[in-house]
Amino acid sequence: MKGLLVKDLIILKRSLKTMAAVTVIFIIAGWADKSNGMLISLAFIFSMMTMSSFSYDQFSNWETYALTAPISLRQYVTSKYLLSGLLSLVGMLLVLVTLVAKLFINQLFDAQLIFLFGGVALLGSFLLSILTLPLLFKFSIEKARLAVMSLVAIFFLLISTVGYLFEKSQVTILNQFSSFSVNHLILILFVTTLGLCAISYPLSYRFFKQKFN
Repeated sequence: MKGLLVKDLIILKRSLKTMAAVTVIFIIAGWADKSNGMLISLAFIFSMMTMSSFSYDQFSNWETYALTAPISLRQYVTSKYLLSGLLSLVGMLLVLVTLVAKLFINQLFDAQLIFLFGGVALLGSFLLSILTLPLLFKFSIEKARLAVMSLVAIFFLLISTVGYLFEKSQVTILNQFSSFSVNHLILILFVTTLGLCAISYPLSYRFFKQKFN
């Protein structure tokens, strides 16, 4: 399992310069964005890097080769979910660091807001991953790309819309988000993500298993 993760991280290392440039662009845009929607989008961008590992595995026929090694189908599928979770975590940490710095410099530090955006960035980006992973296991990367990009577009549209509404009525929304309601919102998002993961993982395993039957 550890070897699979290390292999995927080495593959992603090739895109390090590109991701660094994308990160800088999103941080600069997020700094100027009052709604902070661009910052949350950064976490979603990181979660989608899992596609790069699928692309490499399929084009190099690594999936077939891996099955000749002492690696089970379930271990392979699990490694992709762990990779997605790790990338979502990295994206969330970048969002939090940037948000904390932005709020501190502007003297608007708000722990409740940080918790809200951190939770949405982590759980939201991982939620996007667990929705797209079954598609990547079911189809080739070329066939799945359109469906995955459509899902990403929907998520970004949703973030942009919420961010726009937040920016237009920032004071009202902040007043409505009590500590109690923020905790419940994150809890609902966590339960939803956990529930969908319980459906997504067996589907991914089933689709991947069908490839070799």
